[in-house]
Amino acid sequence: MAWVESRSRRLIDEVAAAGYDVVGDLDELIPLQEEHTNYLSPTELTEADLASAAIRAATGLLKQSGRLRRRVAELQHLADGTKPPKPSLRARWTEFYWRVRGRAGRVARKLGLKR
Repeated sequence: MAWVESRSRRLIDEVAAAGYDVVGDLDELIPLQEEHTNYLSPTELTEADLASAAIRAATGLLKQSGRLRRRVAELQHLADGTKPPKPSLRARWTEFYWRVRGRAGRVARKLGLKR
């Protein structure tokens, strides 16, 4: 926490020295130790603690990659002046399944039925 306070102090000093018109007290931007008593550094976590976040991050990257791949194909067809092929029935049902499953999971988490 000491490095955060030090960095905050340096940034506040730079803003003050630059002469910006600031409304309020810059010292209010310094984080208070008592507000961060439960802070846990990511370097202190075990692989098991990080596994869930890592899986969710990888899943998000794969989904984004698929969206970008489809968008590139759409733009390529647009540039070529051709019509993109229609997705197969199986592909459409698979996409529908995952979309519904994702929505159901989000609703379940909001209702506290799922973590």
